[in-house]
Amino acid sequence: MLSNGEQSYLEHLAKNQIKFDFHSILSAETVGQFKPHPAVYRFAAKKLNLEPRQIMMVAAHSFDTLGARISGYRGAYVNRYDLPYDESNFRIIYA
Repeated sequence: MLSNGEQSYLEHLAKNQIKFDFHSILSAETVGQFKPHPAVYRFAAKKLNLEPRQIMMVAAHSFDTLGARISGYRGAYVNRYDLPYDESNFRIIYA
């Protein structure tokens, strides 16, 4: 799991609400940036000891998928809210 949520909350959520034993629970909090910043995706790949091209981000927000794809991941958009996937709505600029 890779999320912008706080690490302690994600661990609580996985154990008590989702009730799934994730291989890894990673928080953008550790990086000091939030998705879709590429540093978050680089951090996750490094922690998982994988190349970005070996990872797929599955997300219900197209900005997460776009950020992942820009970082070398494959991306899958889950349209939970009946919204169009339109990359043209997003502009990711980093200084």
